[in-house]
Amino acid sequence: MKRGKWFQLVSLCILLILSFTFIPMDTGWMQAGSDQSSVGQLYYYYEGQRLPLTIAPEVIAVRFRSSDTIAQTDAIQRSIPTFQVTQIDQHTKPSYTLLHLDDQTTIQRSMDAVNQLRQNKAAVEWANPVFRAPGGYAVMTDEFIAQFPASWTHSQIQDFNIGNRVDTVAPLLSNDNTYLLRVTETASMNGVIGVDALTMANFYQESGQVIHAEPNFSNLIKRLFIPNDTFFGDQWGMHNTGQTVNGWASGTPDADIDAPEAWDITTGNNAITIAIIDDAFDSAHPDLGAGTSKMVPGFTTVHNLRKG
Repeated sequence: MKRGKWFQLVSLCILLILSFTFIPMDTGWMQAGSDQSSVGQLYYYYEGQRLPLTIAPEVIAVRFRSSDTIAQTDAIQRSIPTFQVTQIDQHTKPSYTLLHLDDQTTIQRSMDAVNQLRQNKAAVEWANPVFRAPGGYAVMTDEFIAQFPASWTHSQIQDFNIGNRVDTVAPLLSNDNTYLLRVTETASMNGVIGVDALTMANFYQESGQVIHAEPNFSNLIKRLFIPNDTFFGDQWGMHNTGQTVNGWASGTPDADIDAPEAWDITTGNNAITIAIIDDAFDSAHPDLGAGTSKMVPGFTTVHNLRKG
């Protein structure tokens, strides 16, 4: 082979290697499995623009390997025994568990809890902080979105993701080389194994290889309508926070009908009349508003049917 041909071939190989070589960078994020002593300014990218993130220390997100609540409780007690978990909420689509911590929990303590949960790999698939968002929370999952150059083939995209140990979940409907991706437990960057979705999304964006990359946050609206009823706190069937009822029985968090969540959707309409079918009830009960427009004259079905 002529010298010129050899030179062209070697140059092409170097170009291909460089195109899939990443430069170490500071992502402003903690690495999974590390015991970082301080938390710097966290950020993510949206359509190429760098935006700051603010941790909500009172809540963290976890995906347990088991769906059994007893096994999850055991994992919590083993992983973060010095933390007070005040409430546990199960979330679906995507699936994860929200652990509510004491309101006095600091950001650093919250991050310590995340790191301790991440260490329990036998029971925890992933654990992440939760960020503040307008009207609620932005929960970081194990997914992120990336758009690759239009000139890249599917094979090139696959090689790029596999090289970072990132799984392809699905192409997005826009069909412009944009994909929903998921970090694996062996996802690596700069020699660190097990990085999270935020770190990897920032890494993709800052590598210069993709058009844009951003975490696939799960956005939660923080509402939960709580009535001002004096005794509502005793109604564990409606809203179970693990409270003590009648001084002796402790409830199981979230073993309830999710009444506050339903009231976030609607609190009813005064124009709607409902019927209570029962043997008897206390018509003078303050909740029924005796003597007010809340009650309408009773109707005895058997009596009126016979009469008719």
